[in-house]
Amino acid sequence: MENKEIKKGSIVKWNGGYYRVKACFTNTVNLTSPFGSKTTDKGIAKSECVEAHEEWYSKWQQSETYRCM
Repeated sequence: MENKEIKKGSIVKWNGGYYRVKACFTNTVNLTSPFGSKTTDKGIAKSECVEAHEEWYSKWQQSETYRCM
């Protein structure tokens, strides 16, 4: 699997959950929930995050919330 560049707006997997990159710096990122607006985690090393948009979207499509839209 090819590692995609992590940038602002990317969906990443970190610490067992899915997050959206709120701010991106040289070696760190700030994270929020995929639909959130408030920063929840700051100064997370990019090396700890894995780009996971397709994986997250696949799970989101199977959720009750998505199906009720």
